[in-house]
Amino acid sequence: NINDCVGIAIHTVDRTNTDPKYLPCLIIEKNEKNNISLYKLICQYGILQNTFEAGQFMNLKDACPNELKQIDVSTLKPITIIEASKLYSRGSTTDRTCNCQGKCATKSCP
Repeated sequence: NINDCVGIAIHTVDRTNTDPKYLPCLIIEKNEKNNISLYKLICQYGILQNTFEAGQFMNLKDACPNELKQIDVSTLKPITIIEASKLYSRGSTTDRTCNCQGKCATKSCP
């Protein structure tokens, strides 16, 4: 259903063993294509560019993050599932993300 909180699996190449396995998302749109329901999702980092089938969802109804429930969809930009997964995995442990382009000798941003 629209506005339901679901989780999309984060591929093992996009996370470590200690990172979350699912990216929390909200359903914002449902479309039918060849008798298959396809869903458009948002996460806290943007509108996912792909569409997903219901079989790909993990029910997160009871564990939906508050920041996701309160997000303003009109402010979100398109993002790939890979980008969103990496941002979520990095931010879940420190609540900060780093996209350093240099030689991170100290493993922290200036």
